[in-house]
Amino acid sequence: MAEALKPGEEIKPPVTDDELPDLVESLYGLKITECKELVSYDDKNYHIQVSETYSNNYISELPESGFVLKILNSMSSANIDLIEAQNAVIQRIRDNQKTFKHILFPKLVKTRCGKEYILQELGEPGKKYAVRLFEYIPGNILHGVSSIPLTLFEEIGSTVGRIDVVLKGFWHKGYQETKTVWMLDHIESLESFLYAVKNEGDRTLVSEVIDTFQQTVMKHYDQFSKGVIHGDFNESNVIVGRHSNCDAGDLHVMGVLDFGDTCYSTYLFELAITITYAILQADDLIAGKHVLKGYTKVNPLSQLELQFLKTCICARLCQSLVMGAYTLLQNPENTYVARTSYRGWRYLKLLWPMDSDALLHLWTAADPSTIAEE
Repeated sequence: MAEALKPGEEIKPPVTDDELPDLVESLYGLKITECKELVSYDDKNYHIQVSETYSNNYISELPESGFVLKILNSMSSANIDLIEAQNAVIQRIRDNQKTFKHILFPKLVKTRCGKEYILQELGEPGKKYAVRLFEYIPGNILHGVSSIPLTLFEEIGSTVGRIDVVLKGFWHKGYQETKTVWMLDHIESLESFLYAVKNEGDRTLVSEVIDTFQQTVMKHYDQFSKGVIHGDFNESNVIVGRHSNCDAGDLHVMGVLDFGDTCYSTYLFELAITITYAILQADDLIAGKHVLKGYTKVNPLSQLELQFLKTCICARLCQSLVMGAYTLLQNPENTYVARTSYRGWRYLKLLWPMDSDALLHLWTAADPSTIAEE
């Protein structure tokens, strides 16, 4: 089994901005003219623009929006099967583009020698990191949108639901034994990072959520519907915009990013993760109602699954808060991971004491179709 992250382990690629031009030209035959680093927990991601002259037989034309260069962390880079699984998932979704109409997904760009990824030595001798290149999807990241209509969250729910439906029946050996600290299936690994949370009361709360999750949710794990899921449908992985024929106020999902957390898991966890980030982005508990409605219209869940929804949302909040605190401790300059801290603790402390049935009633009272027939 692929091992999960251990406290204190440094896995971020040691690449510098000065190394990027030679790296991109040698691997992809492209000359960088502009480069901007994008936010990330453990990887290194860059939005690059390139010269009109290039040397790569696998590129027919240059996209106006440029490319995204993704350099995976050392732990992910060591799991070749998982990298190939992620590539296969993206291709499966792109092959079913008609299901998503106008929504764009990452398009992989091959190296000069025709490879979908390459292991590149960076930093200390012998240490290699997986490098991939994608066409950049233009648009507004959901996180940067100040005024979001709650109805957009229903479309977000239906989008991730359709992704899960398209991936039903899909399998790759890369998902067979993968284990990461971000998978709710392995939330017990979060306890090793609890020391990063300085407040004793907050640590006690997280421990309580983890214990309850393991004793209740995981007890019924075998009864939950499962498949390959996106695994991290958050506000930084959704591109939004307006259709050309729509009124100025109509925001829609225009693109989906980052399939680096795809895994084989339960649809309940997928829904809980999506709702978690919707609530944080909207700063409104009712956003969960809209995500739930959109998701279950295309991929209904059972009453058994939905009764554990609140616990799963709280568990995801714990993952985000604890790993955010840990990453900030390791790298104080990474303000990206701290941006949801205050709001996250507030919603965890609001949701955890709530009755699960009362919350579910709030979100489903007028729409019983969210529950699948047993």
